Amino acid sequence: MDASSEFVFGRSVDSLGAGLAYPAKSGLQDGNERFHNHPSNAFVTAFTEACMYMVLRMRTGPYWRLFEPWKDEIAPRRKTMEEFVDPLIKEAVASKGVLGKQEKSENTLLSDLIEQCTGQCP
Repeated sequence: MDASSEFVFGRSVDSLGAGLAYPAKSGLQDGNERFHNHPSNAFVTAFTEACMYMVLRMRTGPYWRLFEPWKDEIAPRRKTMEEFVDPLIKEAVASKGVLGKQEKSENTLLSDLIEQCTGQCP
């Protein structure tokens, strides 16, 4: 995850700083709050759960709402993912505005997307 975030956003999200995941039988899993509460792990968990719901929706087709009658199960996971990614995107957009066209910022996927979108996006 660190390498992919470096490529996409231009900086690591430091997912290795979360510590180690322990097996359930080790007795250490519950005590590792730093691991469970780390932002990158919250993102990965939300992304994985959202993908599982998307597969369910694809399998059930237009009737997916019958399997989620009370609430949209993806919405809270999407919110978690947005909380993780939005600051990175805002930072990249802001740095692009400061640098302008004179200087070339760090070449990342996000900076290239912003450059392609300049003048075309609202």
